[in-house]
Amino acid sequence: MDYRKLNEVTTLYVFPLPRFDNSLDLELLQNLAMVFNRFHQAGLQLKPTMCHLVRKEITYLGIAISDYGVVADPKKVDAVRAFPVPTDWKHLSSF
Repeated sequence: MDYRKLNEVTTLYVFPLPRFDNSLDLELLQNLAMVFNRFHQAGLQLKPTMCHLVRKEITYLGIAISDYGVVADPKKVDAVRAFPVPTDWKHLSSF
């Protein structure tokens, strides 16, 4: 399988291949069709419920990625802030 064309339309070393565009244009749809065709040629199947296309922001592995940048997922930050403070040596050592 020749991945050169796929690499031209995706970001290097990024999984799950996020791409952010200001508008939904013909080039984006063509590139998306090319990526889907490559998956099909390789015999790979995508689960539609796991595919989120044309989104302004995605959360992946505790990181929120958007066109504004990369930040920690606010839900994860709140969970760490709400974690109880250790009160004795046993709780501190298990932390």
